[in-house]
Amino acid sequence: MITYSLAKDFAKAHPELFNDAEREYLDRFVEQGQQMLHADKSDPVFGYGGTGTVGSTAADRKLYARVAIKMLDYKLKDNNGSYDQTLKQWRGADDKAYFAKVREAMRQERAKAKPKRQGWGKPATA
Repeated sequence: MITYSLAKDFAKAHPELFNDAEREYLDRFVEQGQQMLHADKSDPVFGYGGTGTVGSTAADRKLYARVAIKMLDYKLKDNNGSYDQTLKQWRGADDKAYFAKVREAMRQERAKAKPKRQGWGKPATA
């Protein structure tokens, strides 16, 4: 899951990773995160458990997946290719069920996009 702070940090520290559409998406994602931080907890859109406004379209969901893959690829490289260490850093825990779900989701997204390079969706080892 991409959090407000993760999106904000990546957008600021690594803008070169993202194309214009992805940077615009991250800007909207960060803006929404700021609104959620300051919203009344009972607000149905921006409060606790609220739906937000970013991610309601198929285009946003595709952008989310592309941005997440790029972030994970960057973290994978930063962790010397260790998928387990990358997932622990991403999740903040050793959650095997979560790890399996993430790997499968990334594999499916990579298959749809037909990548030109190996990365998160095609782990050599677990």
